[in-house]
Amino acid sequence: MQWQIYGVWATLVSSLFGLALIIWKIEPQAASLLVKTLFFITLFMLVWSAATLVIFSIKKRLVKSRALSKIAYEPIFYDSFLMGLFFSIIILVAVLIRKLLI
Repeated sequence: MQWQIYGVWATLVSSLFGLALIIWKIEPQAASLLVKTLFFITLFMLVWSAATLVIFSIKKRLVKSRALSKIAYEPIFYDSFLMGLFFSIIILVAVLIRKLLI
């Protein structure tokens, strides 16, 4: 199960780097549709991986406090992964709605 957490951390770092690169290098008024799409995809990946790590760490602490076995961590990771997905979809939809309305 360790490789899954490392994959989420790698996604978090790479999406943070990509988002910083897009913000630093691209002029917002001159950005093409491709650059805007890459920005929103990178933002989605960043929120998804960050939410997954936060939810997983909270749930893992709750499991440790109840002293369950290591087998219980895998379902907690999958649950955190899906909750992070739903959270990031909600955030991205809210950002897109706000962008379209303003």
